[in-house]
Amino acid sequence: LTGDPTQHAEIVAIQEAAKALGRWRLYDCQMYVTMEPCLMCAGAIENSRIKSLYIGASHKKNHLVGKHNDFKLEVYKDRKIDYEFGILEKEASKILTDFFKERREEKSK
Repeated sequence: LTGDPTQHAEIVAIQEAAKALGRWRLYDCQMYVTMEPCLMCAGAIENSRIKSLYIGASHKKNHLVGKHNDFKLEVYKDRKIDYEFGILEKEASKILTDFFKERREEKSK
């Protein structure tokens, strides 16, 4: 953990892909995420020109994220980003539940 609020997994993955490929346009790349990206990450995905986005679990607990979904999906459509929800949704949900449970336990120590 870096303490940097912009260091979401999607942002880090985009940075590492751009560095590895030596370019910022990731037009031939696919991204797989456990949970649907926040608005910041959706913008980074759009700006990096990622071709396809595969999303495990929907973000059901945060009202604001759900509120932004229509906007994000419109951005993906405008940029011709293929996207699909529900990829291994059950497994992705478990990964997220376990991760945040572990984080809460670490904080309580």
